[in-house]
Amino acid sequence: RQTLACGVGNALYTLDLDQSSAEVAVGCRHHHVQLWDLEAGQKLNDFFGHSKEVGALRLTPRTIVTGSGDTTIKVWDKNTECRMTLRGHSSTVMCLEYDGEHKVVSGSYDKTCKLWDLRRPSAPVHTFRDHTGAVFALRFDSDKIVSGSSDCTVKILRFREDEKVRL
Repeated sequence: RQTLACGVGNALYTLDLDQSSAEVAVGCRHHHVQLWDLEAGQKLNDFFGHSKEVGALRLTPRTIVTGSGDTTIKVWDKNTECRMTLRGHSSTVMCLEYDGEHKVVSGSYDKTCKLWDLRRPSAPVHTFRDHTGAVFALRFDSDKIVSGSSDCTVKILRFREDEKVRL
């Protein structure tokens, strides 16, 4: 049994595990992300840049993608710093997924799912406005987003039905 102490009063809202490196990234109330080495039990890095809590994140061998109450999504080089900030949501980013290459999908309290292409980060590729409540959960694959919301629905949003959302 092992405990990683992430700071007094620093509630953890989300985490993701990179099984290939035995590292875990945790999103914190105190506006940042901590990266830990599970085998050594040591914190490897702190990533500061959000102005509110970090409630969504994904970890890959090279990258951490985070979503926050400050309405932004940040893409971090795992070993250095923030590479880019994605702006487009009008409320807290509640969930996100990252394909490890260039696609990010995010869900927000603003009732939208957004599809992002990291090769063109200035704006989302597409905004899906199918929910009438906050989007709390989502997953995606090569042809669809599946999202869940406080509106008590699961939506299946297919890319191929709208050519402009193809990447």
